[in-house]
Amino acid sequence: MHENFVGASYVGRPPNLVIGLERVAPGEGEITATLRLLDKIKSWHYYYADVVTLNSLYASAPVINKLLEQNVIGVIRVKQEHFKSLMPWYLQIVVL
Repeated sequence: MHENFVGASYVGRPPNLVIGLERVAPGEGEITATLRLLDKIKSWHYYYADVVTLNSLYASAPVINKLLEQNVIGVIRVKQEHFKSLMPWYLQIVVL
């Protein structure tokens, strides 16, 4: 049996503590589990971070809106080969 989880931890100087794990339920996507995890982390650790780093999977409106709602800056790393597909979306945000 195979289980999927999303997780959050502190990065940078040690200790790099895990601050949350959330199981991805069968038939559910990682984005949904991530939104649930962000809500739980906010309730457990009200002021948990100024900046959250994510990979390009999370470059979606629900995740970005959740970070804005929590007053947290999201830094999303996009690999060079995926940048062109996100360029129109990025330009819309910059213009706003």
